[in-house]
Amino acid sequence: MKWNQALIDKYKNMITDDSIISQRGIECDKGWESIIDRALSTCRRLDPSTKIIQIKEKLGRLCIYIYTDTPPKYIDGKFNNEAYNVLINYEAHSITVCERCGQTGHKRAVNNSYLKTLCDNCFNEIIKEE
Repeated sequence: MKWNQALIDKYKNMITDDSIISQRGIECDKGWESIIDRALSTCRRLDPSTKIIQIKEKLGRLCIYIYTDTPPKYIDGKFNNEAYNVLINYEAHSITVCERCGQTGHKRAVNNSYLKTLCDNCFNEIIKEE
């Protein structure tokens, strides 16, 4: 079983049939698995109505899109729904974790074209592959 399928199965009650995640799965590498797991677990605990729309990598950063029964409002630098605030923190943390292996990493331009958050070893492996 793929790592992402195990997470999808674990949080299947947070996924609707018409969501992007139900069609495409989790669109990032395994290195962020523990971040995703902790983020979803916390969101579910804070707001049981949380539904996952999409999980992906974008510009070297983890992006988790959700919706809840309480529409978010941004007030004084925070959302009124704690689930959204939690995601902001986990997404910010993702730029310090290698998206391939989970070790300490940082954003890098790969072949001067796209951004990835990688450790030195994974960055060197990608350079060798290309």
